[in-house]
Amino acid sequence: AEVFQLAAGHGKQGKRSISKDLKGRILFSDDSTYEAITGRVESGSIFKATTLSEAFDFNAYRTLYGARALMLFVIDSEKRLQVITSDRKPAPVAGDVIVSLVNPDELFMG
Repeated sequence: AEVFQLAAGHGKQGKRSISKDLKGRILFSDDSTYEAITGRVESGSIFKATTLSEAFDFNAYRTLYGARALMLFVIDSEKRLQVITSDRKPAPVAGDVIVSLVNPDELFMG
């Protein structure tokens, strides 16, 4: 079993630090703190599931949603959930579903 956690915030540090061996893998990206994610949602970002196809591949996804899209999970064609972590970024292919946090106001429609 894998253990995951959000990145640590930059707020107050506790009196004790946790051993690196007791920490989980960092979810999504190194800057994905609870505060950062809730800030995005409060600013209008939404959770979106996007199915990739031959016509709308991962490059098209990145062009449309841009660098600010936060990939959370990939569900492959076999219905297996792949959790995105700071050290594991799968390369989704046609048939996969990307679950991400995106701001609809920041879509590149050009």
